[in-house]
Amino acid sequence: MVGPPLAAVLASQFGDWKLLYVAFGVVSVLSIFLVVGIDVGFNSNSGQFLMKQFGIAPDTATMVRSVNFFGRLPGTLTGAVILTSISSHKLFIWTSVPGIITFGVSVYTLKK
Repeated sequence: MVGPPLAAVLASQFGDWKLLYVAFGVVSVLSIFLVVGIDVGFNSNSGQFLMKQFGIAPDTATMVRSVNFFGRLPGTLTGAVILTSISSHKLFIWTSVPGIITFGVSVYTLKK
């Protein structure tokens, strides 16, 4: 969506629309670092968080990492298969609405 306006700005300011590839490359690298950083941060701190906030035993809290990966693996594979057969827009709506509802319920129950 920002491609054509960004190409116009880069072409008018620097005389070359091909700089758009550099801009998209930088954004892609930043997205990769953010995703990996969030993943590593979650996995390294989730056990301590559960022990501190909910009083879960250390052995149980450290198993969270394994449970997280066992849940993510089928989810990622299923998502990849679904994206090959359903439009990404429909899938985004179908997964966002339940995700927002689940997040709202989680926040509501944690505040009690």
